[in-house]
Amino acid sequence: MRALTKEVSCGAWLMMSCKSLIAVVDYIYGAVYVILMNERGLNAFEISTVFAVSTMLLFLFDFPTGAISDKYGRKKVAGIGIIVWGLSFFFFLRAYSLLDFLVAQAVLQAGIALVSGNFQTWFFDLTEKYEEASFRDAFLMKVGVVVQIFSIVGSLLGAMILVVGIDTLYVGCAILMIATGILCVLIGEDNHSAQGEGKNLITHFLAVTKEFVRSPVAHRIIPFEFVMAFSTYAFILGWQLYVLNVLHIPKYQIGAILVGFMVALLAGRQLGVLPKKRQWTLEAMIVFACVIMAAGFAVLFLIPRFAFFLTGAILVELGLGLYYSAQEIWLLTKIPSQNKASFFSGLKTLEEIFIFGLSLCIGAIAQWIGLRYLWLVALVLMMAGWGYFRLVLYSKPPTVQRQTNGLDI
Repeated sequence: MRALTKEVSCGAWLMMSCKSLIAVVDYIYGAVYVILMNERGLNAFEISTVFAVSTMLLFLFDFPTGAISDKYGRKKVAGIGIIVWGLSFFFFLRAYSLLDFLVAQAVLQAGIALVSGNFQTWFFDLTEKYEEASFRDAFLMKVGVVVQIFSIVGSLLGAMILVVGIDTLYVGCAILMIATGILCVLIGEDNHSAQGEGKNLITHFLAVTKEFVRSPVAHRIIPFEFVMAFSTYAFILGWQLYVLNVLHIPKYQIGAILVGFMVALLAGRQLGVLPKKRQWTLEAMIVFACVIMAAGFAVLFLIPRFAFFLTGAILVELGLGLYYSAQEIWLLTKIPSQNKASFFSGLKTLEEIFIFGLSLCIGAIAQWIGLRYLWLVALVLMMAGWGYFRLVLYSKPPTVQRQTNGLDI
């Protein structure tokens, strides 16, 4: 087996380092963010307002930043996004009112949108250029495993709030992010879309938007992505309420359960790395992930007991980890190479809009028919998604495994 080129080796190191650091910082932020708002005097309604506005800001920023990345360089824009993300921590440290936190959220979501999807699309095209696709798929799955490990580290570091305080944690996060962003801009080879050359940004954005809206690839993928989003967020939003209100488990056990779920998710991602040695296709992994998640939802619905809840929930997390491991790479092989960042951001934007309404829909289902039947709805949709993927999106190897033009689904 020949050695990797210098450019791909440098790119792999840069991507692993940046995504791992982002995972740590993101989970530190998530661990103490609500505590910070509460300490600064925001009430429950104001905190929920900040969360709602942050969701809206992300899907407003996400798609335009994909076009910016395709035009000016994906790695460069990702590095700038990391810097902006780091600067947002200083805005949070100076936030004492609802308006202050909304401004800080605007800066944060702009940074996240600039980073979102760019490392994957940049590294994908870099490996295509240097003909290292066989290394790429296994490496991207390993990145998912490592990032999940660093997410757990970030959650544990968030507990240091009791020792060092929020201000110290956030200043440390800001410095690390800004330094990493600068290195990301300066190190390694970049790539961008040739279609953006000779066009101003608005013209390029309108062109890729038109291409995305008319894309038969997007039309086929979106229904499956929506079904998976519903089942995933039904579990994420519903399991704590189910444990507390249906199974009547004490609140102090929630933390231990959450850690167990993170370990199961990590194991699922690791499960995605192992099948590559047995030449499983990405499509086969996604199908198997759907089956595992469906089995988990079936156990959750059929037997409302704590032991069976843990069994079903672990199956869902295992399937979700395997799905995350394969889905992102599979998606990148399907979308057009010239505007990967724009298409990736477009799909994420639609998913975020869907999730925004989905939160209300899931709450209504839980309120009207009960949390237990939420698992039944998720099970039915998961099986529908499995059938749709098998009939519409599943490809026979090896014809699609290495394709990048996205025209042969």
